[in-house]
Amino acid sequence: QNMIKQASGFIAASSRGKNWFETFGVPLDQITVSPIPISFAPPKAPPDFNHRRFDILWCGRTTTAKGFDTFLQIARILKSRQAITKIGIIGALNISKVKRKVAEYGLSGITDIHPLLPPERLPGFLTQAKICLFPSHNDAYGVGVIEAVSCGALVLASDAVGCAPDVLAPGQILSPEIALDWATACEELLTNPGKWDHIRTTQSARIANNTPDHHAYSIWQTVDAAIRWSENAT
Repeated sequence: QNMIKQASGFIAASSRGKNWFETFGVPLDQITVSPIPISFAPPKAPPDFNHRRFDILWCGRTTTAKGFDTFLQIARILKSRQAITKIGIIGALNISKVKRKVAEYGLSGITDIHPLLPPERLPGFLTQAKICLFPSHNDAYGVGVIEAVSCGALVLASDAVGCAPDVLAPGQILSPEIALDWATACEELLTNPGKWDHIRTTQSARIANNTPDHHAYSIWQTVDAAIRWSENAT
């Protein structure tokens, strides 16, 4: 509260951040929403539905807080319904431990497991995913969502992911507690390439401002406006 009282300009990464500033009485004309950009150059021509080998993909730290157990539950349901043939896991913190958990869920035969990867290697996997899942219990922004969408993947995310309302439609934002809802949503998309492509295209359009140029420009404009506001206030 003390920091907010001393500031003349406010930058939020998402609409949720903007709403947070509002709760402290910050005027709307002093808040700029500057979406976080992706950390790599997006591919120019991502593959279409039929040329993506992962039906669902996990990309992030394999922790309970990030919803990894929920992801495995979703995959198990989809496999039992014969709705998936290949899944990928990127970000295994402990390969041996993750392999054991994957085996416990009966997914070993259809799962590729990889450790945490540097940003420049992510497009090689994200462009191979039909659907990326982010069932996180706590994710302040969720840049992984932006990176997946930039690579042409369709994203489903939990209601705990900060950027979700700015990128996804309500039906694409799910509770991290109910794996069955995620599985049902995935199955519908995996059996309807036309719907998958329509949603993917819509999500892509909503991250148009998640670029380094827009990020830098919006921050600079906020700084400039804050300086002028301070000068006028004095």
